[in-house]
Amino acid sequence: MSRSTPSTVRSGWRLLLLVWLLPVLLAACNLVSESAAPTPTATALPPRVAAEPTTNPANITNPEGFALTLPPGWVVAANEGAATFGGVVTLTPATVDTSAPTQAVVIGVSEQPLLVTDPITTGATLDDVLDEALQTLELDQQTGERSTTRISGLTARVVEIDTPQSQRRLAVARVDDTRWLVVYAYAPVAQWDAAAVDAVLRSLRVFEPSLALPPPYPLPPDASNLARVGNQTSFVTSLPIDAVMEFYRTALGAAGATERTAVTYATAEEFEMVFEGWPPANGQAVLIQGGLISIENEVGAIGQTVVTLQLE
Repeated sequence: MSRSTPSTVRSGWRLLLLVWLLPVLLAACNLVSESAAPTPTATALPPRVAAEPTTNPANITNPEGFALTLPPGWVVAANEGAATFGGVVTLTPATVDTSAPTQAVVIGVSEQPLLVTDPITTGATLDDVLDEALQTLELDQQTGERSTTRISGLTARVVEIDTPQSQRRLAVARVDDTRWLVVYAYAPVAQWDAAAVDAVLRSLRVFEPSLALPPPYPLPPDASNLARVGNQTSFVTSLPIDAVMEFYRTALGAAGATERTAVTYATAEEFEMVFEGWPPANGQAVLIQGGLISIENEVGAIGQTVVTLQLE
């Protein structure tokens, strides 16, 4: 029996394209980088703190668990509470076109670090995350001096990248056992506002998120471009659709989940399946959808499979 593509699948792919194009937007003025500093020693993670309510319109809060104060003359271009890679806030000067800013400060707090497309391995250091983000931005061959500082009481690694055309700053900190903080500032040399960037970093406050985090879904070994879109967790794999379905039958089944076979749907281009009884889902069902990439784009290569998981 034939079946058309579910609207949830179609809208999901559009959201994914927006999510994965974010690094491309931020890399508008590609630079070249050179060396990396030694890996810092591990530090104890501080406890999470509660958010402090405020009525000051210059104070911006993101439900992923962070807040900041706008520098004078700056505006919020985007404040997405877990819509892309967790929580993301983009700040620009009021005089800049917010639809394609040439000058901005982007702050993200999430399980998968902002600007890092591959899943982070256990034990990854701050410099490891810096390296991955710089590679995404195509700045991994650019000379940049690294330093250690504190952001919201967290140990952070920072790299400054200066060229004749532009100036950039990238900072990474570990918030707790599940979340990372990434701050990326960029501007043409003539518009670089170090005082505003410093003010944003000083004003950052990180606390307990008001949004529920997704459970730790099992992922195929080659999973890449890991992202969160609202309550969805998505990734790209080179496994064909039948192999992805078999992977989740085995992985979730081993943990006690049962496939709702009456709603399972699969063609050569897409699939959908639902599992019940997976312990980390706390009584909710796991909806898994996927489809083949048919057009070369920033999400993945032609023939790869985009997979999205969510609780329902």
